[in-house]
Formats: sequence, C-alpha cells, structure tokens
Amino acid sequence: MNETTQARKAYNSVTEMIDNLSESKEFAKKAHESIQEREFIDLLMSIRAAQNMSQEDIAKQTSWSQSKVSKLENGKDADVRWGDLCTYASALNLRLIVTLAENGTSIVDRVKTHACIIGDLLQQLVDLAGDDRTMSKGVRNFLQEAAYNLARIVKSAVSTLKAAESNVIKGSLPQATESIHYQSMTNLKLTCAQEGDGQVFNMLESSHVVNLDEPCQV
Repeated sequence: MNETTQARKAYNSVTEMIDNLSESKEFAKKAHESIQEREFIDLLMSIRAAQNMSQEDIAKQTSWSQSKVSKLENGKDADVRWGDLCTYASALNLRLIVTLAENGTSIVDRVKTHACIIGDLLQQLVDLAGDDRTMSKGVRNFLQEAAYNLARIVKSAVSTLKAAESNVIKGSLPQATESIHYQSMTNLKLTCAQEGDGQVFNMLESSHVVNLDEPCQV
C-alpha cells in the first residue's frame, strides 16, 4: 500500500489505525492498553466537548479548581474517585448508572439482561398509567412504537449477518422453537404497511417475542 492510499484511508477507530499503520506489535499492544485505561474518561471529555463546555465551565459547575478538572481528565479510569465521576457527570447534566456482570459474561447473556431491563421499564410505564385512560392510551401507543423499533433493530442485525449456513436468509429472522406473539398488533402492522417495511411486517406477523406472563430469565 503506497503512502497516498494510506493517507486517504478512513479508520473507524484509533486502535484500528494503530493496528494498520504500526510496524511494531509491542507498540500497538501498549497503545491498546493505554486507550483501554482511559475509555471512560475519554467518553466524558467527548461529551464535554460536544456540549461546548471547557474545563473552566466544569470547574464552575462543580466548584472545583480548573487544575483538578485537568488532573482528572489526564488520569486513568482506575485512579478516579467514584464521587468525582458522579460530580463531573452531574456537571454535564448526566447521572451514572452502573450495571454489574460476572466475569466472562457472554454477549448473548448481556442482550438477555438488557431485554429484562427493558421489560421492567415497560412494566413501570404500565404501572404508572394505572387506571388513567389518557395515560394508558399514551403508554399503549408507545409500547407499539417500541415493539416496531425493536423489531427493526433485530431486522437490521440479521440483514447484516454474513450467513455461514444455508438456512440463514438475509433480511429475515431464523425460525425459533417457540411461537409467542403480542396480544394486539393491528396498529403496529398498519404502520409497517404504511411505511412499506414489508420485512418488518413479516417479522411481526410471525414474531417470536418474550411472553410477559412468564418470569424473566437470564
């Protein structure tokens, strides 16, 4: 690859660029470790920059000195105090939400965990609506919208999946062992039809969705 081609190449991340351009595996390894040590701090700094806030702005919001903000941003994730992270996040109008998982938790188990969290949040909406007809109608409309969007997310993942077996068809869901469905999808299917999203419509027509009457299991 010549220098001109390298200069024009777009990279998805810094680590990808290092892997592609570095001639030293040892340097690439140390660079990866350095980046991983600052992932959370770099995220906070990116959010600060996106909000057009300076270190001085953070200092005013937190009643810290500018030098303390600078020290935090130049440190490592493991060296930052939990209280300072919460204070910094609050200055960005954010709050920290922590999820604990066992070491070695698979991606599949993480997806199941988030599915259970989504289920709990949706149930909180239902409970909040109670017997109020207006709120119940709003929650019902949102639940149908959520079902539609979640189906599109799954469809997008499936459509980009590189099939390794002949029974995996691009743009459709593989057959599941259990067939369970929403109680009512009339409006949701109508939305699919109006938007011309036939693939999502077909997925919903024969969807395999978690039964909300059963306890969530990870």
